[in-house]
Amino acid sequence: SQSVQKALKLEGKILAVACFKANPYTNAEGDITLDHFIESWTPSGYLADGQISQTLGGALPAGFYRLEADGKSSATAVGVDFGVTDGTKTWTVPVVSDDPAHWSVDFESDGTSVLTIGIFVKETNATWIAFDNFKLGYIGQTAPVAVEGIAAEATAKSTVIYNLAGQRVQKAICGLYIINGKKVVIK
Repeated sequence: SQSVQKALKLEGKILAVACFKANPYTNAEGDITLDHFIESWTPSGYLADGQISQTLGGALPAGFYRLEADGKSSATAVGVDFGVTDGTKTWTVPVVSDDPAHWSVDFESDGTSVLTIGIFVKETNATWIAFDNFKLGYIGQTAPVAVEGIAAEATAKSTVIYNLAGQRVQKAICGLYIINGKKVVIK
């Protein structure tokens, strides 16, 4: 939303952030669109280390939360994470899709810590990142429990596989792959 986009601040040396209305990006399935998104890009080289973030100073009551957003990065990007940190603990997921995808991370607030939410860039080969549709939701006082059928269905629908050369592949055969942002060895 536009109010969240205005509240996010730029830190580090990321070169540009803008909110665009034209040229929306929609994923291949047609269910995720980046429309009024924030972005960071560089015309040459790679994005510098930094973050697009918002700091929440003890504003969240103690409990479990889910941070969600839709986003994408350069085709073979590494070093771009979406999530939350309290300075001691970090809850993030790597952003490894050149097609708009939905990203979410569950985290716990102790009710007093200063939390920083956003996109974190470190030692990346990305030249561009874009994010939209941020949501922060309260889950409750107890940790969320995955429901097997729902988790399996979501994984099957959005499986993204990359080989070590950073090329998107349809199927992992034998070797080391990045599958949905996690390193996986296929024997």
